[in-house]
Amino acid sequence: MKSTFYFGITLFAAVLAAGFQPCFSQQANDVSYNNTGFYTGASLLGAGLNIDENSETDFGFGLGIKAGYNFNTHIGLFVSVDGSDIFPDDSDRYALTHFDVGVKGILRTNTDRVRPFGRASFMAMAAVNEGLEITGEGPGLGAGVDVYTSENVSFEFSYNHSWLKVKESTVGPVSESNANTGRLMVGAVYHF
Repeated sequence: MKSTFYFGITLFAAVLAAGFQPCFSQQANDVSYNNTGFYTGASLLGAGLNIDENSETDFGFGLGIKAGYNFNTHIGLFVSVDGSDIFPDDSDRYALTHFDVGVKGILRTNTDRVRPFGRASFMAMAAVNEGLEITGEGPGLGAGVDVYTSENVSFEFSYNHSWLKVKESTVGPVSESNANTGRLMVGAVYHF
């Protein structure tokens, strides 16, 4: 998970750099890209789960959906849920689900086609397999960029990292440990 974390930090730095450089030339009559109010979106994602620092990171792929409300061009709230099919090297595959509630901060103005953002969330996670259920909750941080293709439609590229306290629920005893999840997402968003 360390390499995934470093990738997330690199992506975050790139997003900040993009926030201070024009990525597309603006025409004399700038178009206003609508990002205030309600929005909804769907994404494809790659996900990783690491329980304890000494264990291997399990990876897989999945889908996610989200909805939110931007109060103005720079701040909003969101809720999202995603599910992934994880394929560990040493055991059977399992389903990994995330549920996030958080705040999103957006850089630049509504006349910019490319808009970097950061987000902070509180999230819950569940990993389920036959006879095994691992649940956890904790904070998450993310960074990404929205690229507008029209006044109401954008493509979103983002990375989200979460730090969790997990409880392993099986037929036997319950044990607590720390975990990290990372999600790299590519999706489309419609702004109403």
